[in-house]
Amino acid sequence: MVKKLLVQVAIVVIVIVAAGVAFRFLGNPFAVTSDRVVNVSNLEQQISSIGEMATLQYDYTNVVDLKDSRKIRGWNVPLTEKSFIVVLDGTMKIGIDTFDIRT
Repeated sequence: MVKKLLVQVAIVVIVIVAAGVAFRFLGNPFAVTSDRVVNVSNLEQQISSIGEMATLQYDYTNVVDLKDSRKIRGWNVPLTEKSFIVVLDGTMKIGIDTFDIRT
């Protein structure tokens, strides 16, 4: 029983020492650092240019596949098929455009 307790205490001590060494050499993993510089005038322009109060937003992706081939009397001629694939991405928003509101 005592031997098992000593092994558990030794494991806890090893984990604490390893965490201390890692903290010392690798630095604080919980420190908040930022290399990003925020330009206030650009931020104001981006915020004020939105001008909308959206109550619902729907993002969608649609694939349109168009195929056509030459026909003779209603029959498709082999090796004349043309195909065109378009991928459409978009956002639909339902809400109020605040640029039209006057105070």
